[in-house]
Amino acid sequence: MPNRAQILVVDDTPANLEVITETLITAGYKISTAISGERALKRLQSYKPDLILLDIRMPGIDGFETCRQIKAAPGIASIPIIFITALSDTEHISRGFDLGAVDYISKPFREPELLARVKTHLQIQQMNQILEQRVAERTQELESALTRLRASQSTLQQLNQELAEANQQLGDYSQTLEQKVTARTEELKIAQERMLSQEKLVALGALTAGVAHELRNPLNFVKNYAEGSVELSQDLLDSLQPMFQSLNTEKSNEAQELIADLQENAAAICRHSQRAEQIIESMMQHTYQDQGQTAPQETRLPELLDRAIKLAYHSKRSHESDFNLSIRIDYNADADVIKGLPGNLMRALINLIDNACDAMRFKQRQLQANDPQAAADYTPILSITTHSFGDQVEIRIRDNGCGIDPAIQAKILDPFFTTKPPGEGTGLGLSLTHDIIVKQHQGALTLETRQGEFTEFVITLPQRSTVYTDFDMEV
Repeated sequence: MPNRAQILVVDDTPANLEVITETLITAGYKISTAISGERALKRLQSYKPDLILLDIRMPGIDGFETCRQIKAAPGIASIPIIFITALSDTEHISRGFDLGAVDYISKPFREPELLARVKTHLQIQQMNQILEQRVAERTQELESALTRLRASQSTLQQLNQELAEANQQLGDYSQTLEQKVTARTEELKIAQERMLSQEKLVALGALTAGVAHELRNPLNFVKNYAEGSVELSQDLLDSLQPMFQSLNTEKSNEAQELIADLQENAAAICRHSQRAEQIIESMMQHTYQDQGQTAPQETRLPELLDRAIKLAYHSKRSHESDFNLSIRIDYNADADVIKGLPGNLMRALINLIDNACDAMRFKQRQLQANDPQAAADYTPILSITTHSFGDQVEIRIRDNGCGIDPAIQAKILDPFFTTKPPGEGTGLGLSLTHDIIVKQHQGALTLETRQGEFTEFVITLPQRSTVYTDFDMEV
């Protein structure tokens, strides 16, 4: 994106506004300013910048509320927002990302970091716009190709019919010829399916970004209203209880059953919308690999692992509050700092920890169904250790879950391969993890497992890795 991009800076401190504005104007950007969230929202009614830099602590409505209102406005919701804040704790950072922010810059900021992050997200915004255009063009091409394939299939069916009639007239030879035609037809169908499948997979990376962006907001509304419907239907049931006593038993039971059906339907809608959100997020992760970040950063490995554990485990607990596990960590002091892309490494670690939690939860449920005593004695244990070997760092993530069947171990890194029940996995997590660790960070990912006992993933990373931001994803 050219440097004449337009940026709106929102900060209630004149000194901060002056420093940021001077830095960005010197870099060639066009700058507009606002000293409060209210003025920023009013300014956005007639002005659409390419990027917004937003302070969190401001009088009146703060940065979080300002961000929420921007993301709720259809005309400006797609503008990327970077928070500028002195609040660097995980809770505030996570809240900002939940509200739709794309990044944050800590105060006091460094000029190179400010310019680098601004440039990165302006480039991402431009790439998203280009990608949406390409998706539309590619969709039209695919529709044309599908029309041609259907026409070809119709022609083939007509030829097969003519050949069958000829075979019938040729007596003994007809049977042999019919077999050959059937075999050839099957080969053609398989070839057509492969061609169509390959084109779909090639287009998947481009399609998912645009489609996911359009689906996220409606899905959030569906989920939120479904959750509200469950609560409202329960309130309705509670409110009508006194009236049921005045009705005959048949009418009372019928009314309660209808309300129960409404609750069940709303709960099902909520579950499936959550599932759709997970699929969209996973597919978008498989499409983007922090392309705007061009330089690795020094990152403290223990902090990265602790954050990954909290995010993965807390996410699991939010859906299954009765799932508890014992976490054992052993971080070697020599493996304290690594150099890489922390965002992508975090994503890979979360995928592995999440899979470990799923494996232990699956084993726990099996024991509860088949051997209650063994289930009572079973404690899910997640062990994470780090070691340093010369210029290499080794991370071991081990669980005492169900293990992996030897028959499928060779397939677990394939895109879209999953052992989870239908509706519970996309098959993209381990493939994405492999690409981040091996392709992007020039590391290694190996597996040690025994079915029914444990699974341990071993990650090996160079402490001073050469990071490749442009690498081919195998989809």
